[in-house]
Amino acid sequence: MRHMRFAVAVLFVLLVLFVAGNVAAQDVNFKGKTINLIVGTGAGGGYDIIARLFAKVAPKHLPGSPRFIVRNVPGGAGLKGTQYINRQKPDGLTVGPHFTSLVMKELAGVDVPGFDVRELIILGAPTLVDDSYTICADRNVVKSWEDMLKMGRPLRMASQRPGIGRVPMGGEFVQLVGGPMKLIYGYKSTAEELAAFARGETEVVTCLERRLPRMYPELVEKKRLLPIFWWNAPPSEGWLKRLESEVPRNILKLPGLKISESQKLAFNTAVNIHQSLRAFMLPPKTPQPIVDTWRKAFKATIEDPEFVKIATVAGYDVGYGSPEHYEKQLTTIKDLPPDGALFFQKLMGEKR
Repeated sequence: MRHMRFAVAVLFVLLVLFVAGNVAAQDVNFKGKTINLIVGTGAGGGYDIIARLFAKVAPKHLPGSPRFIVRNVPGGAGLKGTQYINRQKPDGLTVGPHFTSLVMKELAGVDVPGFDVRELIILGAPTLVDDSYTICADRNVVKSWEDMLKMGRPLRMASQRPGIGRVPMGGEFVQLVGGPMKLIYGYKSTAEELAAFARGETEVVTCLERRLPRMYPELVEKKRLLPIFWWNAPPSEGWLKRLESEVPRNILKLPGLKISESQKLAFNTAVNIHQSLRAFMLPPKTPQPIVDTWRKAFKATIEDPEFVKIATVAGYDVGYGSPEHYEKQLTTIKDLPPDGALFFQKLMGEKR
């Protein structure tokens, strides 16, 4: 009889917890509230634009249709904005895009103040698409990868700083494995990097199909761009046709380079994590019912035809990346052997 009473008591407690959880989830409502959407960059960049488009559509997908205010908190390559989010009360009223560069630093063994990747609560990524990252050389300088190998000196590529992100990552990789490329740091923006290539100051550049024709159409019109290699996804047939080029090689299959399996694994790990660029985060210790409500609303917003339309008009390809996908990529760092982990650190600009 005593065992029976104990079993009934346990079932009663479980039932109370189940009902309380459901009630808590149903009680998440933002009616009359204001959501502070924090962007760790200045106005006008990709993070800022996506955040403002999100703020336009998201209210109808959150219970109570709250008001949104977008606040720019630039500084420290996204660190200041991230620290601001992490200091806020975990009530679901503060949210914002995180910076994969900060995650990469922590994964590379660097302690980022005011940020702990283990406490990261991701809602999802808004721009998870299979972008093709292609390195193009100046046709006035070389005609092929083999020409680059024969130059007797590395070709120059503009970048802002070591380990900045996915766009110059291919150049960083080739430089680190001893290929014929040298990154020149200190440029302030993508526009400056493209301008350096246009005036002949550098000789290789990342030629993104969705960006370059809009920013520097003359490079396409004058046939300056020669695709040399790609990573993440091959360039489209239409883009290659515009550039009057054959399909270039994959970065991991370039002849003349000695690339170890550990280096390949480290590179692929970095590429996969960077795919979740601009993923939104909540402050640490946000209650699960609020997290669940936000994650549902985030997915609905990114897949909303209205959001897709206005993002496309703004020049952005959008695609929903789930929190589970992101967390899976984070765990791949654990699979790196010691030499692969060291190479990952170098790729992130932490060791030279």
